[in-house]
Amino acid sequence: MGTVPEADKAFIAWAIRHNAARHLALYRRHSNGLLVWRAFQEYRGAGLPVPEEILGIFDKWAAAVQAADGEVEVAKAIQAETIGPYTARKRLRRLQRKRDLLERYVTYRFHQKMRPGKALERLAEETRLPLSQLKTMISRWRSPPSPATTSTSAGTDLQAAWLQHFDE
Repeated sequence: MGTVPEADKAFIAWAIRHNAARHLALYRRHSNGLLVWRAFQEYRGAGLPVPEEILGIFDKWAAAVQAADGEVEVAKAIQAETIGPYTARKRLRRLQRKRDLLERYVTYRFHQKMRPGKALERLAEETRLPLSQLKTMISRWRSPPSPATTSTSAGTDLQAAWLQHFDE
């Protein structure tokens, strides 16, 4: 393979930061430590500097691990313990699946300009999930900010605003 053009390098770096930011946003909402590790891997895998936010979490965990007594306390210290009937990994997959469904729905609504019902029908066809289940999932998420109330003009900015709104 040849050299990567500068524009592509910039896009790749942006995509990595975007993916890591998604992991951290979910972590802030759900306190699942595996999300921090995924964000860390995004940066390290690309050879980018790891942000202070991630390093600060690791520092907090290091102190908690040193004070922990036994495997269960260590797992709690790094926020990777069993959560209800789900292990942290299963919960993480479930959260990411919901996030991916939301992103696809947003893409259909704003980038492809589909009406809400049509976007849900397409999502149901592609995922083979019942339409009623998707309606319930989508209705639980707060409504996106309207284009008139945001300072964004492009569809991608509006999509980012909605996803940020979802993570708050």
